[in-house]
Amino acid sequence: MTKQFTQIVLLIQEARGKAISAVNTELINVYWKVGAYISLQLQQAVWGEKNRNGTGCLYQKEPSGDKRI
Repeated sequence: MTKQFTQIVLLIQEARGKAISAVNTELINVYWKVGAYISLQLQQAVWGEKNRNGTGCLYQKEPSGDKRI
């Protein structure tokens, strides 16, 4: 492998690592916000015991059908 090609691969790998890190940061932020929202709703008694036990279904299926959340 030539030196120039190796440098290109390293640049791509570095960018890929930064992109993965940015995505992970955003996922952590959104999960934190979801948790804070649910906690606030429970503290303010906006949601009852039925909702508290039903929050697990929120993580089973996203509206798009994606089950990875």
